[in-house]
Formats: sequence, structure tokens, C-alpha cells
Amino acid sequence: MSTSRWPIASGFCVGIVLGLGVLTAIPVTAQRKAVDPIGRAIPRSSPACPTALTAERAAAFAAARVRQLDYLPGDVLVKFKTGVSTARQQRALSALRSRPLVDDLQWMTGGVARLRESDPVQAAAVLASQPDVEYAQPNYIRRLPYGVSSLLRPATLAPASNITGVPNDTDYHDLQWNFSLLNMPGAWDINPGGSDTIIVAVVDTGVTTAPTTLTEKLWTGQRFDTVSLPFQPSSDLTTSRFISPIDLFFDPGSSATLDFIGHGTHVASTIAEDANNRFGLAGMAYHVRIMPVKVCVGYWELMLAQAAENVTGYIPSDAGGCSDDAIAAGIRYAADNGARVINVSISGTDPAPDIRDAMGYAVSKGAFVAVAMGNGFGDGDPIEYPARYAPNLDGVMSVGAVGKSSTRAYYSSTGGHLEIVAPGGSDRDGGGEDQGYVWQVTLRPDDSDPLLLDVPRFDRYAEVGYIGTSMATPHVSALAALLMSQGITDPKMVEAMIKASAKDLGTPGRDDEYGAGLIQPRTALFGLGIR
Repeated sequence: MSTSRWPIASGFCVGIVLGLGVLTAIPVTAQRKAVDPIGRAIPRSSPACPTALTAERAAAFAAARVRQLDYLPGDVLVKFKTGVSTARQQRALSALRSRPLVDDLQWMTGGVARLRESDPVQAAAVLASQPDVEYAQPNYIRRLPYGVSSLLRPATLAPASNITGVPNDTDYHDLQWNFSLLNMPGAWDINPGGSDTIIVAVVDTGVTTAPTTLTEKLWTGQRFDTVSLPFQPSSDLTTSRFISPIDLFFDPGSSATLDFIGHGTHVASTIAEDANNRFGLAGMAYHVRIMPVKVCVGYWELMLAQAAENVTGYIPSDAGGCSDDAIAAGIRYAADNGARVINVSISGTDPAPDIRDAMGYAVSKGAFVAVAMGNGFGDGDPIEYPARYAPNLDGVMSVGAVGKSSTRAYYSSTGGHLEIVAPGGSDRDGGGEDQGYVWQVTLRPDDSDPLLLDVPRFDRYAEVGYIGTSMATPHVSALAALLMSQGITDPKMVEAMIKASAKDLGTPGRDDEYGAGLIQPRTALFGLGIR
């Protein structure tokens, strides 16, 4: 079908706010006039939900990249202490020079509010010092810790006969060294792909869940053109296994999600790509259901949002990311809608109390959470969030990456908060056809490269190699899903089983490079020798 996603569907904000436990939906009030990265005024849309990708919000993402900011300009997130009255909330807000009103707040999930301030860093510091405020923070932008190979291969159908002892997917033997490293054939002997009663949420860039063609206005260099943007689901992910998808950015209110980047699809494929279908590659837990939760946007979504409001020109090709308000809302949505495992392959160097609270909430609802450590080792190895919170949240695990030789991937962040490692790949630890990357079927990167194209397409897939702690994390999510399929449903027990069964690497015992060690799916599923 051919559709346009503008304007944003009304009523969605009420539905999500009530559904996620906040008492009332707060109407969006008028804000200051927005400007784009070079100072031009942007007509302001009226968002139906606080995270919706209006032209103003798209301009904020672009401006953040131009100005090298790690937060959305103008956004502050604040959480008042439990039981604080409206009058005391107003008193706390009055500490700001702008004197905002409580009625100006946009209420998010988890009792967090967003307000508009010209200097979010200063405003957050002032609010955090108020006795009635639990925390305040800029609305940080987090990134997807991965890199992509320049190589890609077509996904093809294998002949009826294939190598025995491994899935019959065409390129499993040649490319999926990561599953061989983990002895997944042995694990599948115990539990062949998990249960379709288990839902794994992928909090990420989305996964295309249905074929569609968007008819949109897009700036193509000299003018706005009306273009057709085709989307197709991956041929190696059975669409009937998608459940309760949600888009918290690009198209709130839709019953489908669209992936403009490929990252979410790659992550979902490591978890649950179809196996034994003589096509493409395999996933670890290939019977479980996938809940795509879109909380990240990239160049093309931002260009479309600005074009819808007649904003001309290009934005930085690497603009976009995942804002804290959307990530936290996505985690809470997943927990409230039946996800038993939540994958968060997202990281950043700024504290994330909103996301921390959302992860704690998810565990309280019976969901296990796997979160990427980040790829910052070569940049000074800073502490990255939300992984930093994992050791203090039983049922949440931080995941680092190893390459083919089971040694730490050169980029993988380390520290006392690292809990476990899994294959994330390394182009310095390669050799052979796979080149050391983690391969899955996902969108062709060359079909949407903004440095090459003015009009993208999102309907073609290939086997693409990625590396990063983004790629390591879904291995842990998939193992958690397999354990839950066997009846180990307490997230804290799932974490304990994964740690107890891990293969010790590096310095004997737990260490800052490998945590408890490399996951061992067969040992964890078999349960022998685990106390």
C-alpha cells in the first residue's frame, strides 16, 4: 500500500500515557518558536505525543550534531519526588530564571516530565538541587555502538542437502562463526529455538513489520520532490512472529514499525532470524516472538520531518540517535505489553536515571534486560550508560564483546560494571569469508547512504556484517529467551544462570575485561554443575 505518515495520529499520547501507568494525559502547550541549525524559524507542529518526531524535534537532533552536543537542545527531563504536590512542583520550577509553569510540562512515562529550557545543562543542575526533585537531566542522545562492513552478500536459497549438524541456512557454515564459538548446535539439541510464548523486545531503530510505500515530500538538493519510499520486511524474519510493534518517534499510533537504518533488524535477526529454512542465516532463538520498539531515528526520518514543514537544505549525514525519553518509554512499553526479554543495544557517556528507573521497572514486571557496554575503549574507555547500572539491578546484564579468538574486541568498553561477554566481532580478529564480523540479513546499507543518494529505498536486504557491543548484546538476550522457554522465568535467576555457566576468560574469576566470562548456551540450558 502507499501511505503518508503526516500528520501524526491524534489520541496516541492519551493511550500510551494511560497504558504505561501515568495518571493523566497532560495536554501539550505552546512552546517558543523553533529554529534549525543555522537559525531559520521552523513552523511548529502540534505533537500528539511528547516523543513524536515533529519538525522542531528533528531540528533539535540536527542542531545537536552540528553543535556537537550530547543532548537535545532545549530539553530537560525532571522527576519530582513521590507525593510532591503541584504547588511544591511549581516552587521547584520557580528556581529557574524562566519561571516555567507546571502546566507547561509534558508528562512522560514513569512520572517523568519534560520542559523546554534554553540551557538544559544549567537548568537540570538548578532543578536537581531542589528538595522536591528526585533527579533532573538534559534529554541525552545515545548512540548505537556498532560498525558495518563494506562487504555484503545476497541472501540465497540453499539446495535441499546441506552440511549436517548445523542449520541448513545457506551461509550458516561460512559466516556464522559466532554461533560455532558458542556451540549453538549443541544448545539447539537441548532447546531447538525456544518457545513462541516468549516475547523479546528489541528497543532500537525498529524492524520493518509490513510492506508499505511512503509517499512523502523530500528535499533533493534544489527543490522539494514528492517521492515514493518502498519498504519490505526481511525475507528471513517471519512476519507472523512480530507482536505489538510500536514507533515512539516516526509514526506514533501506527500498528507497524519501519526500519530506516538496519541496526534494529540486524539485532532482531541475531535473536530470532528464521533457521532451517534453507535461506540466508540463522538466529539463536528462532521460535520466539519479536516486539519491535522503535526509539531511534536517523538521517532520513529527520529529513522527512523537516520537509513536511517546508524546511530546505541538508542536515549532517550522521544526525539522529536515541533520546533518553524515548528509550525509557520504550522499555516501559515493552514490559507492560508482555516482553519477557528486552534488548537495549544503545549506549552513551552521560548518566541516565530515567532509563535506570525504566529498567528496574521492567525487571519488576518479570522482564530480563540485556544492555550494551559500549564501544569506547579506544576513546579513553569512559563509563557508559545505561550499562553502568546493571550490577545494581539484578535481572539486568551489561554485555561486552569478543572476537573469533574469544579475546576482548579492541573497541569493547571495560570496567567494574561489565558482567558478561558474547560474540560482537572484530575486524582485527578475522580471517576467512566472514572477516571477523557478525553477519545477519538486514537492509542493504548502500540503498540508504545519504552521502550517495538523495532518495533512498528500504525494500532490499542482504547478508551484512556488523561489529560492536550492539551485536554482542542480542546473543545474551537470545540465551535469556531460551532459558525462559525452559521455565526459568525469574529475570534474576536468568542472570544467575548465565553467569554461573559462563566460560572464564582473562584473569581467573570475574574481571573488568570479560566480567564473568563468555556465555555458554549449552551449559546454561543443560544446567549441569551450576550451583
